[in-house]
Amino acid sequence: MAQKTTSTSPITARVEALRALAEHDLQSAQDATLGWFARLTRDFDKPETQIEIEELFALGTPPQPVGPSRGHIIGWGDWDGIDAVGRVVFTVVRAVCDRIGSERFWLGKKYNPAGDSTNQFTTLFGSVARFLFPGVLSRTDGLYEGLDMVTYVEGAYSSPGTQALILDFSPIESNPKQGRNIRDEVVQIVPGVHLARKTWHNGKGGYPLIAHWYETVEIAGTAR
Repeated sequence: MAQKTTSTSPITARVEALRALAEHDLQSAQDATLGWFARLTRDFDKPETQIEIEELFALGTPPQPVGPSRGHIIGWGDWDGIDAVGRVVFTVVRAVCDRIGSERFWLGKKYNPAGDSTNQFTTLFGSVARFLFPGVLSRTDGLYEGLDMVTYVEGAYSSPGTQALILDFSPIESNPKQGRNIRDEVVQIVPGVHLARKTWHNGKGGYPLIAHWYETVEIAGTAR
C-alpha cells in the first residue's frame, strides 16, 4: 500500500527553515525575515502578497517581548466595516505615514512582562501631540510614551485559529476615547521579529483590520 504523502507550502517550508536557522544563527534568521518583510511592504498592493501575509501570520506564535521594539508599517487594510470615526482617524494617520513615514512619529512599543505596556513616539511628534491630547503622553529618556495597553494571549480575531499576543487599548481610561477602540494582534515568526495587525472595534462586535505592521525586539546576544 502506497504511503500517503503530504505537501508543505513554500511559505511553511520557508518559516520552518528560518526557525531552524535561528537555533544556531539568530542574527541571520532575523535578517532574512526582515528582508522578507521588506519585500512584502514593497509588493503590498499585489493580490498574491495579501494571501502570503495571511498564511505567514497564521504560522506565527505568541511572542513574549520585553523592552522597546521598533515598528514599521507594511500596508493598510481595506477598512471594510470600520465605523465613521475610525475611518476619519486612520485616514489622517495614513496620510501622515504616506507623507513623511511612520518612523517620523511612531517608534514602536515598550513591553512590560507584567502586562502593562505602552507606545513610544519621537520627540517631534510628542512635542505637538501633548497639546492635542493632554495627559496622554509623558516624556521618558528623551522620548514620549503613551497610548497604553494591556497585553495577554488569546485567539486572533483577524486570523481564526491563531494564538497571538493581544495589545488591548480598551481598558486604559487615560487613552483617548478613539484610541480605546484599537486592538493589535502580534505573532512571532522568529525570535525578535514579529508580524502584527492593527484592528479597530467598530462598536458592533466587529474588529476590521486596518493595518499590517512588523516590529523587532532585541534578544540577548543580538543587536538590532
